[in-house]
Amino acid sequence: MNSPARLRKQKREQRRSLTLDEQSQHANQLAHQLIHQPRFLSCRRIACYLSNDGEIDPINIIGQAWMQGKQVYLPVLSPLKDSLAKCA
Repeated sequence: MNSPARLRKQKREQRRSLTLDEQSQHANQLAHQLIHQPRFLSCRRIACYLSNDGEIDPINIIGQAWMQGKQVYLPVLSPLKDSLAKCA
């Protein structure tokens, strides 16, 4: 059985093996599916992330949210604590 750490490593390697075109295609497919969901359409605020290490890039989702007048929240990393910072 795979440990969580081993599974994360395998998934990270799979993400990294995708070409830039494949990554872009997956990001576009996800954005298309998400922005048509009733919950996305009705919400006023969304939390998102900025992609790193081959993660799906949510920039199209963020752009669509802004075009619809939604507020978009992103995590802030504290450079001194190496953890998520709480912003007011």
